[in-house]
Amino acid sequence: PNLNGSGVKVAIRENGRPNAHIDFASRLQFVESGVSDSGEVKHSTAVVGQIGSSGTTVPGAKGIAPAVEMFAYAWGAEPFETADLVAGKTAGIRISNHSYGPVVASPADLGSYDIISRDWDQVIRDNDLVATFAGNEEPGPTTKHIDFFVGMKNGICVGATNSQAHAGDTDPAVAPRDGLASFSQFGPMNDGRVKPDVLAFGEGVTLVSGTNTSGVQSGTSFSTPAVTGMLALIFQQYKTKTGNDPSAALAKGLLCNSATDVGLTGPDAMHGFGIANVEAAISTIGLITATSSPFSEGTATNGSVATFGAFLQDTAQLKVTLCWMDPAGNPAAAKALVNDLDLELQAPDGTIFRPFSMDPANPLAAATTTAPNSVDPIEQVILNLPQNG
Repeated sequence: PNLNGSGVKVAIRENGRPNAHIDFASRLQFVESGVSDSGEVKHSTAVVGQIGSSGTTVPGAKGIAPAVEMFAYAWGAEPFETADLVAGKTAGIRISNHSYGPVVASPADLGSYDIISRDWDQVIRDNDLVATFAGNEEPGPTTKHIDFFVGMKNGICVGATNSQAHAGDTDPAVAPRDGLASFSQFGPMNDGRVKPDVLAFGEGVTLVSGTNTSGVQSGTSFSTPAVTGMLALIFQQYKTKTGNDPSAALAKGLLCNSATDVGLTGPDAMHGFGIANVEAAISTIGLITATSSPFSEGTATNGSVATFGAFLQDTAQLKVTLCWMDPAGNPAAAKALVNDLDLELQAPDGTIFRPFSMDPANPLAAATTTAPNSVDPIEQVILNLPQNG
């Protein structure tokens, strides 16, 4: 479909002012300048380039959405304030990238849900925003090692793959391959919520540097803007097909539904829902016609059931994902979830299939499908060779 992010606005929040690299300078607006050292300037420049560098001067560092409009925000002394997101929404920006996180002072900060998690969940939900966050990079990897900021409910936490990983392809045929980067940390959150959400390439990435050169860096800081760029392409294609932007819930649900499942079947503590696969996401949007759509959106009140149907004929695999933006949780509660929706898939013969759930007591075990999921604001069922009808 020749997508390039044109017409889409993305905010990049960094500690410092990125260089105005020749391959994106004309499409980057500095909202805040920030003051930082040279290392942070290099970091922010690379992040911006991974999203939207044109590749004209440095083809090897071409961004995922090379025509996207970008806005640079500096977080300065207040890295976790939410005012920038609200200001961005006023300017028409609904996608934001956050390739930073807290300095974790205590192991109790890992896997937890706190007042910062709560504040960001509320702002993302109230403003229908799509925000990506870089998974932790600390000695490890270790389970339950996603921090309170990255591990909020409504954000998209991104882990990293190495050069061996592949989401798979058909032309030429390439089988999906696992390949975690050595620094990509594991979930789940303490209450059992799936984190990370998805993975993208982050090890040995060619990235822009300075004003006209490039270099090679590694980190979830760079897998995250890859996903942000993919979301820009998703927004562009969805608006082309429908005339509207997708809701935040639809965008996140589509990203996780179209991800290539690697590792254990279903979401797991290492891979989340899998390797982000923008080709599969765009192909799903392409199924929209004047009379049908692969997406259903609606509401459910307390105690009610919302029913949606799909007709299948000789389908190799059915993957159904339910996603919603959950209200801010209570940091003192045993689980962060507020609105506990439950996905049930009913086959033509009446068989009920339930979504994956992770066991926080056995974080490296495969997710089970024997009971309702009572902790995640995103639920998924995968069926191979589902019944016709």
